[in-house]
Amino acid sequence: MEPLTEEARAALPDGRLTITRWPFRIGRRADRHPRVDNELALLDQPPFHVSRSHCVLAALNGRCVVLDRGSRRGTYVNGQPLGLGGATRLELDPGEHELALGAPPSPFRFRVVVAPGRSRCCGAVRFRAPTPSARSRRSSATRSSRRGSSTTCSTPHVPWPASSTSCCVTWISATS
Repeated sequence: MEPLTEEARAALPDGRLTITRWPFRIGRRADRHPRVDNELALLDQPPFHVSRSHCVLAALNGRCVVLDRGSRRGTYVNGQPLGLGGATRLELDPGEHELALGAPPSPFRFRVVVAPGRSRCCGAVRFRAPTPSARSRRSSATRSSRRGSSTTCSTPHVPWPASSTSCCVTWISATS
């Protein structure tokens, strides 16, 4: 996943994060009501683009998928909306995909790259280091690690098995 905006770059932790457990949940950091089930918690300011339980990257039937978790402003993959009363899940084929949290122009946009011929879950997801200027802002965003043993996420009506299997998606830093 490659950050396409300053806010997205600031959200990446200490340079590289390898995801080895699924599902990987993304949502807004809420100091007053912290969510313990988001592996990546983004610092968003009003007007909010990111919901507390926004989206999840998951392994479903051996494939990598993005699922909107009932977010208020939707999740967009290559400009296609997920949630907002429409489809809530999209399978990621090999290649590059733009993931935006919230309606355009969301400040939280990432490029997700699924390795060709490896869209079946078989490897690891990695974050690469943000630019040096973004590192100085990393205190504005946090990630949390879920270490519980639950086998499903909190997404309504859609059980996701917790798994040690990872999808072959590489997240790489870039300039905006």
